[in-house]
Amino acid sequence: MLSINTNITSLLAMTSLNKNTNIMNTAMNRLSTGYRINSTKDDAAGSAISASLEKEISSFEVAQDNAQMGQSMIDVASGTLSNIQSMVHRIRDLAEESANGTYGYEERRAMQAEVESLVDEIYRIKETTEFNGKKIFGEEKIEHVNRKEALAQGYKVVNTADELKEVLKAGDLNCKVMLFSDIDLNDLGFDESGSNWTAVGDETESFNGIFDGNNFTISNLKINKPDELRQGLFGQTEGATIKNVNLENVDITGKKFVAGLVSYATGNTIIENCDVSGSVTGTDQSTGGSVGYLKDHSTMENCSFTGSVTGVTATGGLIGYTETSTVENCTMSGTVISIDYTGGLTGYSKGTNRDDATEINNCQVSADIISSDKYIGGISGINYSFTNIENCNFSGSVNGGGLYTGGITGQNNTLSKIINCTSTGTVTGTNRLGGIVGNLQSGQIKDSATTCTVTSRSESTNYVGAFAGYSIGTTNYIKSCEYDSNINGEMLAIGNRANPGTSVTDVPGLVIDPVDLNKTENKAINPVRLQIGTGYDSESVINIDTGFDLGGLSVSVATEYSATKALDKIDALMNKITDKQTELGSVSNRIKSTIEFQQVQRDSKTSMLSVVKDADIAKESSNYIKSQILQQTTASLLAQANQTPSIALRLLSA
Repeated sequence: MLSINTNITSLLAMTSLNKNTNIMNTAMNRLSTGYRINSTKDDAAGSAISASLEKEISSFEVAQDNAQMGQSMIDVASGTLSNIQSMVHRIRDLAEESANGTYGYEERRAMQAEVESLVDEIYRIKETTEFNGKKIFGEEKIEHVNRKEALAQGYKVVNTADELKEVLKAGDLNCKVMLFSDIDLNDLGFDESGSNWTAVGDETESFNGIFDGNNFTISNLKINKPDELRQGLFGQTEGATIKNVNLENVDITGKKFVAGLVSYATGNTIIENCDVSGSVTGTDQSTGGSVGYLKDHSTMENCSFTGSVTGVTATGGLIGYTETSTVENCTMSGTVISIDYTGGLTGYSKGTNRDDATEINNCQVSADIISSDKYIGGISGINYSFTNIENCNFSGSVNGGGLYTGGITGQNNTLSKIINCTSTGTVTGTNRLGGIVGNLQSGQIKDSATTCTVTSRSESTNYVGAFAGYSIGTTNYIKSCEYDSNINGEMLAIGNRANPGTSVTDVPGLVIDPVDLNKTENKAINPVRLQIGTGYDSESVINIDTGFDLGGLSVSVATEYSATKALDKIDALMNKITDKQTELGSVSNRIKSTIEFQQVQRDSKTSMLSVVKDADIAKESSNYIKSQILQQTTASLLAQANQTPSIALRLLSA
């Protein structure tokens, strides 16, 4: 059929030409980009798969960069520790050399100068080591003061027992003293009583200066004066500051106000970061392991006593008598023995009013408390008035011979409060016994718990309770507490449960886990999170602690004794450095393995992406040439087909 209006041959040729042109354009696009998929229309499913693979490949690349950055940081930390380790080795060599008895004062002074220079450099390196602006080893917990700084601040520097005795003599009790050596008080010799020390300050003249132990140790403090008051390293302080003192192997006997560290602390005295161990005995009242009497807004923080305390009345494992003062973050372990008013932390506690209360917070006692008479408790013998005990824990045994025996306190009086405390162990007495309080008298117990086994020696009494043995007064309450106690075979919240003056609310019967006072949590000093994977799960993260705490590195080689004592301290530091190096090395090995894994994953994902997305160049070249030839052919045919209408016109002209 020959037609003018419709040229089927031309239309077919044009369709073929468009098709071949599109094929050629597609092939040209793929050849120019190298990709088979350049838009979703090329392969919708393949486009989605390739997008997912590209995301994973990118994530592995970033994770690999993260891991390599983490490895670089560990390399810096490890190299710095190696440098510090070399300096610690040199310090140990000097200490071992000074411990030899062949050197005199001037030679040891030269050794000490080198030691101090090395210590300063160790601190400088530790504090200034950074990676990408981040301190690698964290902030030092204990500030180290060197000799030069101490002298600049007006301190008298002490290296020997004789120097200590000289600077603390009466007549200069407003001085500032800092230790730069471990001191053995046996070097002073003994007087006719068998004592090697005279307490600093008394009832006529108080020490009101600053005594900084600089984390050195004073050992073998010996006082045997059973008829004399105010016996201890310090007899009486007023407005003084006593800090960073370690007293080791004290053996003290006195009459009234007796303790290892301060026998009578008043007038805003501050006692902090002090540890005492040994034996303290008082033949009268106010006997404590560390402080005999703490009063008048004085404070005691981060202190401890380990050993035995024996007294007559107002006897405490840490403090004998505390009045209108604050005790925080303190611990005691050992044995406390007295006749009455006996406590694991403090024997007798009282405040003045609501605004001037005695505060005992965040303290722990693990001890055996023994009293032959009344008022005995795991934390406090008696809270006489306005005493608040909060966040404190007791474990051990409380053994009273008379009235008022409790796992936390023997008696809680006059708006005194026990909040969020725990007692575990045993409570044994004669009458008015409780897992928390023996006698609750206008006092309060809240959010506390006990698992104590409470046992009365008397079969006739029923004043035995899980929380309180006896309750009297109209302002008492026990709220939101828990118990799991064995009370003579019977469970009772309060021994005299018929007393209408006590409110007991929100008390579930049995449910608490005993607090493990020996458990310590290892908190990271400088935690670093390495994102070495591509996800949010634990397998994608390495948590490390690059922090390193020198722990108040203060080393003295000024005397044979201090040099010998320093060896143990230096060895402990060397072990700490070795442990940290081992920890970093383990993480380094893990990172190396992670980087290798990431490379394998990245390569496999890239190979998969190539299969899905990349163009086959040989195939696309063939398609391009083929479509190009077809395009030329169809173009020629289209030109010929377009001549068909002109043939029809020739027929008309004929």
